[in-house]
Amino acid sequence: MVRFLEDIMHVSGEDGPAALEHLQVLLGYGLTGHTSNQVLPIFVGEGSAGKSLLLALLRKLLGAAFKDVGKEILVSSKGQRAAHKGAASPLEAGLAGALLAAVEETERSDSLNEAGMKKLTGGDVITARPLFRDYVTFTSTVLLIICTNYLPRTDKTWSVALRRRLQLVCFVRRYFSPHEKGYDPANPLHGLVDTRLLTKLSTLQNMQELRAWLVAGAVKWYQNGQQLYPMPMRSMDALQDYEEAADDFDNFVQNSCVKGDDLFISTSDALKAYNDPQRMVGSKCVGHIPSLDTKSLKSAMNNHGFSGSDKPSKLGLGVKYCGITERGYKGLALKLVEVKME
Repeated sequence: MVRFLEDIMHVSGEDGPAALEHLQVLLGYGLTGHTSNQVLPIFVGEGSAGKSLLLALLRKLLGAAFKDVGKEILVSSKGQRAAHKGAASPLEAGLAGALLAAVEETERSDSLNEAGMKKLTGGDVITARPLFRDYVTFTSTVLLIICTNYLPRTDKTWSVALRRRLQLVCFVRRYFSPHEKGYDPANPLHGLVDTRLLTKLSTLQNMQELRAWLVAGAVKWYQNGQQLYPMPMRSMDALQDYEEAADDFDNFVQNSCVKGDDLFISTSDALKAYNDPQRMVGSKCVGHIPSLDTKSLKSAMNNHGFSGSDKPSKLGLGVKYCGITERGYKGLALKLVEVKME
């Protein structure tokens, strides 16, 4: 069992031991029934990376204390209607008494429901309504886990609450059939799939080893002041990339603007450029993303360190902008559009 865990965490990699121990303490914490760390683990990696197999082993070990729940408890699909006030919430009600719960099969277009995540990870008590029954209130003991090939979209600049809750567990290896396209036996991140591995690992001895490994993780959590271990570098890097990719406004600044202390952009120009569906991010059009208005533009600008909105003279800008009375922001300007001559 330990060999399997070491393999899927690529323990021979630079931060492999730290990644394995982070996972051990994270899952051990889940078995304690405590929710004080208020986190949402996301198991992420390509298909055939060992994520689902690990969950299958945890499901077998924990029995009724492990719950599989529909993805709508934590993510929203494209076109999904919001539940009306007072609607039944059987998925939430079904978490009563669980220690671990897994959300699988999320899609590339799914968006993280930050409000739902905060509700289910942010407190000791959950109030929900099963189908055709009255509301129930219970003490939460569950650690929810998203298991996915694609990190769910986030539709706005990350809040502090979102950033501190996310715990990425990166499954960096991929397991192939012997003659599968793309398999490279010389690649340390490639391995051969064993279709009978679940059966082999489901023996009593392996289940006992898994239980002992999880209990050791719980002990480490207690000994660490009831705190999780830091995420390994692979997870920290992935989290930073995740935040940057999800930040539509930062993508606008990086792709459509130039930055400088003596630069200025008017509010009207910024709104027109940002809300243009033909605006490019890398080699792709942004399409119809949530638009900004004057108020949300000011919030985005200020959150990203740009002063305003005000007139250039009030922002300390020089004669370059003399006579301009329109309000705007200091620190950036739109890039000049290059015209290619035939």
